[in-house]
Amino acid sequence: MLNSHPQFDYVIWLDQDAMISNPEQQLVCLLEHWGVPPAAAANNSTARLWIANDTDAYHNHMTDATGQRVLNWNTGFMVWRNTDRSRQVLARWWSEALAHTEYHHFPFYDQSSFNGFVRPLLQSHEVSTIPCDEANGFGWLQEDSHTVAQAAFNAYKRVVNHLRANRPPQFNCQGRYITHAWRVKAAVGGIMQQRLAKAILEESSSWPQPLVLRADMSLGAEQQAMPQHSLR
Repeated sequence: MLNSHPQFDYVIWLDQDAMISNPEQQLVCLLEHWGVPPAAAANNSTARLWIANDTDAYHNHMTDATGQRVLNWNTGFMVWRNTDRSRQVLARWWSEALAHTEYHHFPFYDQSSFNGFVRPLLQSHEVSTIPCDEANGFGWLQEDSHTVAQAAFNAYKRVVNHLRANRPPQFNCQGRYITHAWRVKAAVGGIMQQRLAKAILEESSSWPQPLVLRADMSLGAEQQAMPQHSLR
């Protein structure tokens, strides 16, 4: 992406199961909150990365070059400054992930290879970590489950209820600004379906024959009563 869009100063990556928690939130405000500077002349010899911390579980730690146990970074949300060195670092990640096949058997092999091979290449001034509570996790889904498309939420209801009742406090990453729903992936698809449908409905309100949302969550032109709980 960095190679194909040289005109952009930054490239933001979100995993398939990640999204901006509040659709009304302006992305530029989040970037300012995390200290991402406005576009300026870039130092191509320096990489610049903003990345979310992982949940504070034992399996999400690694031993660094000094022998210290450190918390992994979570690659589900990243902001990269578009520089030559950033592209070199990402190319190294790709090559290492392909070359070291032992990581292909890890549950999070791309993340494991990043923390194992690429992270040591980055200098401390090249990386800013974002608190897990702000850019990882999905705690708010447990407290506000009505916002999730019902079919998607029901599929993971038992998992969410188990986490609510049993997970230790260190797993409590709320996803305040960026939701990364690694345990309830289908919920993101359900929410995004609702958001897209709502945007289309609002846009069509000025059309000669506005669209409506059917009970099966499809859009159509026929005038039917829309359930009150369909969009929130």
